[in-house]
Amino acid sequence: MSAYLDFEEMVLYVKKGTSERKFQLIEVNRKALAYVRSKNISSFILKYNGKLYWTKFDPDISFFAKPIFGTHLCSTGRQMCKRFSIPVTEEGYCVKTHTCSGCIENYPGITKGYETIGTRYDCFVVCECAHYLPGRT
Repeated sequence: MSAYLDFEEMVLYVKKGTSERKFQLIEVNRKALAYVRSKNISSFILKYNGKLYWTKFDPDISFFAKPIFGTHLCSTGRQMCKRFSIPVTEEGYCVKTHTCSGCIENYPGITKGYETIGTRYDCFVVCECAHYLPGRT
């Protein structure tokens, strides 16, 4: 399976085998996402350039460990954000990490990323974060 985003058209393309599916993203607000979450609607949520986008999504599609744009900044391979391991009792800890992720719209420091909900393997990928401190594992 592979996927890519067309940022001009705001379309997510998912290719599985020989078939390709197209998911049109629409701009939404936090209230709309709260409704989607309350109904556990299988969804793809994109945070890009300060805006939130949403599309209903196939619950069998999984992006787990398959970034579709950018690298996951929290922890990937030998790279890990230094804030990732700061205890919650100390200044500078990562709120996202210590609250077990979820709700990308609640993290103003995340400027680019995506989340899936209501899928077999939900994911939360941070591609750009104002709080990121590069480090190595």
